[in-house]
Amino acid sequence: MKQNSFTAFLLQLFGLSAILYGGLFVVFTKVSVTPGIPLGLMFLMLFCITAISHFILLNAGRKNPQAFTYSFMATSMVRLVIYGIFIVLYGYKHPDIAKVFAITFFALYIIYTVFEIRSVLGSLKGK
Repeated sequence: MKQNSFTAFLLQLFGLSAILYGGLFVVFTKVSVTPGIPLGLMFLMLFCITAISHFILLNAGRKNPQAFTYSFMATSMVRLVIYGIFIVLYGYKHPDIAKVFAITFFALYIIYTVFEIRSVLGSLKGK
């Protein structure tokens, strides 16, 4: 795996995060005032786990297709468990905004996952 391709992914992921954070910040502070949404924590968690997952998938994809398949299934399961625990714990501690938090987090999860998979597949096609 080329180091610069992973660095390029991190820069693109950071740009995506900055745009999404800015948009959600405006939504939750100006449009629909919802205090208590931990945007910083959500984006930090999504950024770090997506970056680690991307690194694992790229390394596995360069070995062979079977390793990629197993790695994809394993990283997906681990991510879903971590995110699920995070959503449940936050919802338990803050039941007044749990629904908004869960919907926002799920939407971000989908965006980050689509971005990551497109990037991984693009990297593997160029191999």
